[in-house]
Amino acid sequence: ETKNWGQQSERWDGVKFRREGFKIETNRRTKQVNHGTWNKYSARLLNPEEEFSIQVKNMRETVDEKIAFDVHFLAHLKIDGRQSKWVKGIQLYSFSIEGHTQVRLVVSIELGVAMDVSRFPPDMVFQPTTTKAKLMIDEFRIDRVSKAGGELAQQVSKSARATLDKKIAEKQDKLVE
Repeated sequence: ETKNWGQQSERWDGVKFRREGFKIETNRRTKQVNHGTWNKYSARLLNPEEEFSIQVKNMRETVDEKIAFDVHFLAHLKIDGRQSKWVKGIQLYSFSIEGHTQVRLVVSIELGVAMDVSRFPPDMVFQPTTTKAKLMIDEFRIDRVSKAGGELAQQVSKSARATLDKKIAEKQDKLVE
């Protein structure tokens, strides 16, 4: 995700003078400069062969004869982020983070099966519906903030984890959609 990354604004860049005989004309010059708060972050699988899994659990039949089950996704992710603050071409600050996290997503699915007899041989039509979804962070750690680690990284981890938990709670209801 790159939110507002590369945002620019127009800034005054002097005056251009032009002379024709005794007449002097001036034009304002402007230029595009970096401006605003730039954010970008990414997450990618870390050792996907060993630390990514999908499990189907709790298979059951519903009262309306659908098949229901839960799918558990478990992933270990490497996370990177960067924030820069620019004001009219002057960079006030820029910092980056590196870390890792282990996330778990549990999705409950109801699967309806129907036959399409308008074709021969008849087609089986699967109609999956997600009924519940829950995202959980099992582990979260920032290892480095710009060039610093140690205590600073631990304090940033605590603060960032609290913010992430709050954001996940806010968006949990929309996760099914």
